[in-house]
Parts: sequence; structure tokens; C-alpha cells
Amino acid sequence: MSCAGRVVPCMAVLLAVAIAAAGEDSGPLRKATSENKRFELRVDPGRPGRVGRSCTATLYEQGERSRMRRRVWERVLVNDAAPCRAFVRDDGHFVVTLDEFRRGGARHALVIYGAHGELLRHFLLQDLLDASDWTHVRVAPRQITWLEKARCGFSDVGEQFVVELQWGRVIRVDLKTLQLIGDDGRVIVGVITEVPSDVLVQLLGHLEEDGEQVVADRLADLAELTPEQRAQTEAIAERISSVDEPPVEDDEAQPADDAAAVATETPPTRPTDAAVADLDEPAETQPEEEAIASSDESWLIELAEETLVRSGITIPMPNLASPVDYVGWLNAMGGIDGPDAAPLYEQACERHVEWKGSTDLGAAAMGDAEALDSPEITAWLDANAAALTAFRDASQFSAKGWELHSDDGSMLEIRLPSLSPLRSLARASVIEGRRAMLADDPGHAADRYLDVLAAGAHVGSGMTIIENLVGMSMQEMAAEAWLDLVANSDADTLDYGELVIQAEVAYTPPRSSAECLQGERAFFLDSMQRLWKPGSEAGQYELDKEKATTLLTLADADVADSEIARYENAGYVDSVVQANAVYDVMTEALSIPYTGSAKHLAELERQLNSDSNVNPFVRAFVPSLANYHFAATRAETIRRAALLTTHLKSYRQQHGAYPESLEVFGGRDFVADPFSEGLFAYGRDGDDFHLYSVGGNGLDDAGVPDRKGKKNDLVFWPRPE
Repeated sequence: MSCAGRVVPCMAVLLAVAIAAAGEDSGPLRKATSENKRFELRVDPGRPGRVGRSCTATLYEQGERSRMRRRVWERVLVNDAAPCRAFVRDDGHFVVTLDEFRRGGARHALVIYGAHGELLRHFLLQDLLDASDWTHVRVAPRQITWLEKARCGFSDVGEQFVVELQWGRVIRVDLKTLQLIGDDGRVIVGVITEVPSDVLVQLLGHLEEDGEQVVADRLADLAELTPEQRAQTEAIAERISSVDEPPVEDDEAQPADDAAAVATETPPTRPTDAAVADLDEPAETQPEEEAIASSDESWLIELAEETLVRSGITIPMPNLASPVDYVGWLNAMGGIDGPDAAPLYEQACERHVEWKGSTDLGAAAMGDAEALDSPEITAWLDANAAALTAFRDASQFSAKGWELHSDDGSMLEIRLPSLSPLRSLARASVIEGRRAMLADDPGHAADRYLDVLAAGAHVGSGMTIIENLVGMSMQEMAAEAWLDLVANSDADTLDYGELVIQAEVAYTPPRSSAECLQGERAFFLDSMQRLWKPGSEAGQYELDKEKATTLLTLADADVADSEIARYENAGYVDSVVQANAVYDVMTEALSIPYTGSAKHLAELERQLNSDSNVNPFVRAFVPSLANYHFAATRAETIRRAALLTTHLKSYRQQHGAYPESLEVFGGRDFVADPFSEGLFAYGRDGDDFHLYSVGGNGLDDAGVPDRKGKKNDLVFWPRPE
């Protein structure tokens, strides 16, 4: 299929085809957007072999008049973990996925979904490539690479999806007939070519002395479609071939004025970096902003827009006339679409039995063999069997939402009773894993640690710093155990190629510190609208001294009469403006590398404590972030090191030795040391390697270990004693 045989010149087609930027080394695919930015596909990767954790995807459509969006469809994808690449057509009628994460063309080479998410066609690699292509295909253990540097996308010339391979051959799929077509527009029928034997080994695992028909049947099984899916695919293919446009869902035809009503039927999703992609466009006035303007506080609208630019999250400003429901705002931020792990976590908390034994024994059980096998620890694990089952089941879900409760509607009264039992169950699960290692069962140990890593991401996805800290501590606990696992010679029997896939899917980071800080900002703003009230004259505000005294007492602030007067003189407007300015500085500091952010935060804290002009409410309520920021960076460093070590083990299993440098992993985030602006310190030491982070001081101390990572280096390998 050369370009020369086409009626339309090659370049004309290529102008309408996007270069596929995502690749095998980018981690599991989590998002894809149509070229016109109207549609976004969110992918929640699956955990292969885990019940209740299939790969799911949701397609959203952005509203034309507002930032609101609606859910078009949601479904389980055919992928085990996630596709490597995905493309959404500008009208949302087709989604095409390519390959399988860390499998490449070994599974699910090209899959097409329709306007409602229905599975339209599943192409295998041998359907797409011809005899001349196989010489360009790179075959490695468990993976077949054929899409490297390929140009893929929907073509403006006809109803086609086009793949132009690096070596010039072009694959076209007619989206009306769901068939492969040649340069002349004719349908290509049947299997194109025989599959080379080395590729067959990767596709099927082994050949042995299988006959041709057995091999053909096993190749066909790779599609992994149920009889119902196959019947649906055939029926849809027959129907769509005679229809110019795919059917449109009823709610797509609603008038534009009803868009907001449609959008509210779907719970808001967790904000991501995409939330700031269109900030140049003026935001529409939301109900909260209208209420603010009506109370003659229009100066807050501009403040809210500036906050959005800095944090990527729209935070409603306080409104004395009609107070903002900040608890409801937090719950909206924590809402999710699709299956929710929260009910199972609630069950786990209800069934949890608190550890009431010796503190020393509980601490020793995190590694000491005698403590792990003690009757007290055994009894505690047995008592928590039901809770741990619910905890494990919850960790298999892609996400969880939380609904926070407050007795009086204020953020001050929010309680988080689940955090302590969940951290305790994470500890119990790690102890189970360490006991499994004593029983020479590294596979079971890995499963328990993966459960905790996934649960830590769930807990740490909350919008408060305390949730974030607990989630990070859970992940750090499991990551340390994970590093001990891969250092154990018994774990050499594990298939690290499979383990890498499971770890990358389960081991996602919690919500970013910059985002969590906005939850703290909301607490401050909520406090201001409860402590102040409109004065007798326009533009004047009065402090409720009784409420202020109560709140300041809880914040351990000085509440002497003279000090209360100082708070009163600070003023409502100045308190809100100065606090937002401080939170903006903190947000920007948390968004840059640690070496710079730590200095900025330290300087800001010094100013808040020493400058007499600082608003007293700001000094009393704005949190100190230095220790939190260090803890968050340390947890992320250990998370990345555990994942990197697993990749290094996988590399050795495939190539027989560890790599000479971390460059073999490209620009993956797990090779970057969060405490510096460079890579982890790594080097080959004979048949082994060393790996460490420079730690909080930002200096390479030649691998001198410091378990806390403040004075010297955080050493991960060889495992410190």
C-alpha cells in the first residue's frame, strides 16, 4: 500500500492526521482528548487478574456555553490494564484505542467504539500487517512494538481512521464499513499474512507442536470477545454500513439552555491539569458569583478568577449575605463518576478492630520475624479478617469519593473518623504481606502491598491536608515493605514484567499538595464568612467577637481583650485579600521543584511570624507547610524509588543484567528525584546496583544514609540495615 497509488496525495491526508504522542513508556493511559477539545476520554486502568478492577473509560462532552460537561457514555474496555493510545473523533461518534499497556501489539492492536460506547470492531495485529511489515516489528519478551513514531488519527478524507507506520506503509479503516481498505478504496478481506514464529511466541506464549488450526484458533481467542460481544459487533457493523451518521443519544438533542441541568445529573469529577487548559476564556458567572455581586462584594469576583489561575481550582469566595456552603463544595470536588470504593471502605471501618496490644510489639511487627509470628499479632489479624476483606475489595476499584459531614455546616465541624481505622488496616495488610514473605510466598506479599498502595491513593485523593498525609503515609509504609520484598532472594521467582504492570496501575500518587492546599484555603474563607457580618452602613463589616473568641481559642491563638480588638481592626476585606495572597504564594511554591519551593515556604513562614503588618487572622489560621511539604516530597520519593526498583528488576529479567544508566527508561517520572531537579543517583555495582535520593538538603552525600532523609541521603538500594 504505497502512497503513489492513491487518488489523494499523501501530504493532504497527513495534514489531517495527528501524531500519536503517547507511548509505551508514558505509563497507563488515563486521558485522551479530541482535537477540537470538545470531548475527553477518561481511562481508569485495570489491575490484571484482580476481581472488580477492570479497565473502564468514560467519554465526556464539554458544554458550548459553560465549563459544565456531561457524560456521554461509560463502559469496560477490552484491555487488561489500559490501551497505549486513544483517539476521539471531533464529533464524539468514534473512539479508537491502540495496543495494550506494556504489551504493545501483543494484545488489542486496534479497537473501535461507537457513539454509545458500543464495541464496533476489534482488530488483531495479524489483521493489520502484511508480509513486508514484519521485518520492521520489534519483538521483545511479552511485547511487540509496531507503532513507534507512527502517525495516527481520524482523516478528513472520507470516514477513515489512518495509521501511517514509521516505514511508510499506511493502514486505513473505513469507519462506515469497519473494514480495512487499500489505497484504491477497496476492502481488504481475510488475514493479510502469516505471522512469524517469533511473534507467535509473544502472542501465544508458546507454540510447542500445535497444529496450524490450533494456532489459528488461539490467535482468534486473543480478541477475547464474549459470544454476546461478537454478536453485537456483527449486528452493529451491518447496521452502520448503511447509515451516514451513528445514532445520537436523546439527551444530546436537548436545547443549549438545558445544558446545565443535564450536567448536574453527573457528579463533578476530580480536577486535573486539564482544568486550567482553557483559562484564557472568560468564565461564566456562576450562582455563587451572582450572590456575591448582589451583596456589593463584587471585588471578590476578580479575586476568585485570580485564584483559579494559580491553583487550577475554582474556589467560591465568601458571601456574608448568603454564606457559601464550603462543605458542599468540598464534597463536589470529591465526587466521582462510575464505581465508587467508598461504601466498601465504610464497611471496612465498621468491622475494624483496634490494636490494643503493646506499642512496641505493634511497631516490631512491621519487620521483626518473632513479632510477626506472635500470638497477639495473629489474634489481631484474625479479628480483622472481615475488615481486611472489605479493605482489599475496595482497593481494587479505580477511585473512591468521600462525603464529608459537619454538624453545623461549617468546615470547622468536619470529622474524619475513617482515617485512623483505614491507616490501621493498611498496617495490618502490610503485616500480612510480611508474614507471607516469612512463609516464602512473595506473590501473596506483593498482592497485599499493592492493595495498600492503591488504598493510599484513594485516601490521599481527598481535598484536605490531613487526608493527603494519611494517604501518603499508607503508601510510604507499603513502599518500604515493597522495597524489602524485591530485595529478598525469594522474590526472584516473581515475574517482574507482570509486577511492573500491576504496580504502575495501582501505584498512583495521591492528590497534589497544591490542590489540597485549596481545601485549607476554603477553611479560612468559611471561617471569615462566619466571623463577620454586614455592618449598619454599606461597605462596613462587624466582627462577631464571641464566635471569634471561640474559634481563635481552638486555633491556640491569643484571645485577650486587646488581641480581639486587633482582630476586629484587621477588617473583613483585608483578611480575605491578604489570606488569598498568601495562599496564592503557597500554591505557586508547591508547584515548583522542592529545592526552590522549600526556600520560598521558609521565607514566607518567617515573614508571617515576624512582620507586624501581617493580618492576625492570617497568622492564626494559615497553616505552616514546611514539614508537610517535606513529608509529601519524601513519600513521593519513596513511591518512585519502589516503582523504579521494580522496573530495574524487570529489566534484568529481560536482559540478564541491570542497565548502565537510568536513560533506558526515558523521561518517565519514576527516574526523577523529587528532592532535586535531576535523576536518582544510580550506578551499576558489579552484578548489583546502588540507588538513592539526595534528600531534603539537596546535596549528594555519596550515599551516606539517613532514614529520615533530612541531613543526608535517602538510600533505597542496597537496602540499609
